[in-house]
Amino acid sequence: METKKINIPDYKFEGFKKSFEKLVKRANKLNVAPPGYKILDPIERQHKDFAGEYIVTFIPVEISGNAPCFDGWHFRSTLEYTKSGNIIKSVPGFEAPEKYRQSHQCDHCRTKRNRKHTFLVEHDSGDLKQVGRTCIKDFLGHAAPEQIANYWASIAEIYDEIYEDDFEYTGEKMPRKYDIKSVLAIGCAAIQKYGWTSKKQEFESYGQKLSTAWDVHDFIGKSSVKQKTNFEISPEDREKSNKVYAWIDNYPEEKIRGSYFWNLKIFLDEKWISWDNMPTLVSAIACYDREQEKKAIETADIKSGHFGEIKKRYDLQAKIVSRRTWEHQYGVGEIVKMVDKEGHGFTWFASKTWSVETEGFFTIKATVKAHSEYQGAKQTIITRVKG
Repeated sequence: METKKINIPDYKFEGFKKSFEKLVKRANKLNVAPPGYKILDPIERQHKDFAGEYIVTFIPVEISGNAPCFDGWHFRSTLEYTKSGNIIKSVPGFEAPEKYRQSHQCDHCRTKRNRKHTFLVEHDSGDLKQVGRTCIKDFLGHAAPEQIANYWASIAEIYDEIYEDDFEYTGEKMPRKYDIKSVLAIGCAAIQKYGWTSKKQEFESYGQKLSTAWDVHDFIGKSSVKQKTNFEISPEDREKSNKVYAWIDNYPEEKIRGSYFWNLKIFLDEKWISWDNMPTLVSAIACYDREQEKKAIETADIKSGHFGEIKKRYDLQAKIVSRRTWEHQYGVGEIVKMVDKEGHGFTWFASKTWSVETEGFFTIKATVKAHSEYQGAKQTIITRVKG
């Protein structure tokens, strides 16, 4: 019998217990050995934010047992049907073959019906099947015990859609869809205000950081009930959102290798975005920023070499290559990349937004903090910049 140890936030433990009880009842009805769990000693982890220090309590549970299923079958992807094609959400490391971008039939029951979701399951032998929501349980059984625990620990998002009827959700789903460009503009404003934060970074910070997707959801939720939002959308944000939209729209189809850009193209074809798909759409802004930064660095022809001595202060003639906001422990600042007239590259992690707005070379004073490498290129980290 397989066992797994998982830490569940204490405020989600009651929800975990209810879901696990349902799983045990199903196992008994199927006349198979029910799963079980053992509660271990609570764990307290200390964190600090702007309000001060706080404690997060986790309840470790040791899960034992396996869900009944066809031996050797594994979940691979969720396919969400739209008129333009399927939105594909796969487990890490798996890419759905292109033929599934348009298909929405069930290979198991062969019943023809309109399906909002289908799923890909793969056998150890390599056999891949597309199945509907009802048939998938013939391949994967009911929710695996460790999956239930992972759900309440917020680390099994992609499985939620398969077993959405099996869980008691604590929040209400948002059925409405929103204008693509408006959501991109909100995302641009959120990143300008707080910097980019992925859902993975949010989870790994135990809620100390909020993802950009959360900021977007919060803005829309407050706007819908006419509450004051945490930031405003500027004309510059709308201008940038149009650029991101055009970048996605014009992205060459021959460069599309996986499902990420395929899904983005589908979003634009549909013209409206659902609540659940907003995180993927908003992540395109960060992707766009990285590509623009890469192009700017290539254009600047920065040499691969370190400058100066660590801890020594210099007068430099430099120009700004790229800049973007980032969230740190004490607030929001900027990551500014610069180049001098000799082609040396500099990176400054500014603690606040820099007021300098210029396109040419100008004089700054800076202290060399460190010599490092980023994506194979040597860079000089500077600090205490004045200019």
